[in-house]
Amino acid sequence: MSYANVRFKRSNCFDPTPIIPCCIPSFVEKFIDEDVDIRTKSGDVIRGIITNVNQDECYICIVVPELISPFVASKLIVLDGNQVESISALVDGDTTCI
Repeated sequence: MSYANVRFKRSNCFDPTPIIPCCIPSFVEKFIDEDVDIRTKSGDVIRGIITNVNQDECYICIVVPELISPFVASKLIVLDGNQVESISALVDGDTTCI
């Protein structure tokens, strides 16, 4: 297994709805049900599993698993798609750009 860090430029994004300016790249949907690290524009890192990507309403749902020690229950994070800086994920085999 190798580690891939995927970055994208927002200036290359097409926004079909000017009311909700959003740009979640279509390749992010390939990471649904995968364990990922997401870095936000504020520098926070969220490690969890992407469960849903909604292009129309501009959000990504991430489930952060529970911790055993110290005990922290699992939680669902709904992240504004415009706040995503980069997504990192473990990949098998082909590591060409998605």
